[in-house]
Amino acid sequence: MRASLLLLAALGAAPTAVVPKTVPNTLPDGPVLVGAGADALARETRRQCPGVPTDRLTPADLLDAEETFRDGLPAAQRQAMDRQLPQDGASGPLRCARSEGGASCPAAAYLEEIAGAGLMPRFVAGLCAPGAVR
Repeated sequence: MRASLLLLAALGAAPTAVVPKTVPNTLPDGPVLVGAGADALARETRRQCPGVPTDRLTPADLLDAEETFRDGLPAAQRQAMDRQLPQDGASGPLRCARSEGGASCPAAAYLEEIAGAGLMPRFVAGLCAPGAVR
């Protein structure tokens, strides 16, 4: 330790404390997803709760909200969502069946399904609830 401090002093650098890295609790700047579903989400958010940054939800957080929303729907409304895009059995939207993992593809696809089924106002109402988007 003393040798490393001497080296830092010789190089003109000040020793720094070792600070453990923490996971940020803020969302990234700017829109995370693009496409028709993301546009519908942005329009409905501006209408219902313009101060809530739903466009900055991470794809994983958005997918979690979409799945929770979908699970709470009656069977007929879930089927209406499924009819919006070609499906791959239990895997969800067909276009995401061969995606490299991650939440971006299904999150964007489910937004399109929610909008196409006329459920975006109800979905956004849940996101507008206090604490839903932080």
